[in-house]
Amino acid sequence: MSAPTARDRPFVLPERLEELDGPTVSGRVQLPTHLDWSTRREFDLTDPVDRRRVYELVLREGDLEDLRRYVDPRDLADVFDTLVLPEPIRAAWERLLGLRTS
Repeated sequence: MSAPTARDRPFVLPERLEELDGPTVSGRVQLPTHLDWSTRREFDLTDPVDRRRVYELVLREGDLEDLRRYVDPRDLADVFDTLVLPEPIRAAWERLLGLRTS
């Protein structure tokens, strides 16, 4: 029996972007272990590189509450093409953000 690949992993997607009203956090944030189990879990959301990494982690690992807490859909759309994401997650978010027509 083969192990599931990263492409097979489930992920959460809101039904509508309106469910995400932007981050309720700013400045430095320490992500919970269910989002990031590495030794470096603190990120500065004012730093573009850190903010993109938080988006990658939350889109891959987060639940709906994490999405509501950490994701600003307008900012996400602006930086989306720079994020490293598995194709199923990328495609679903592209559709939701209106970045993909198919």
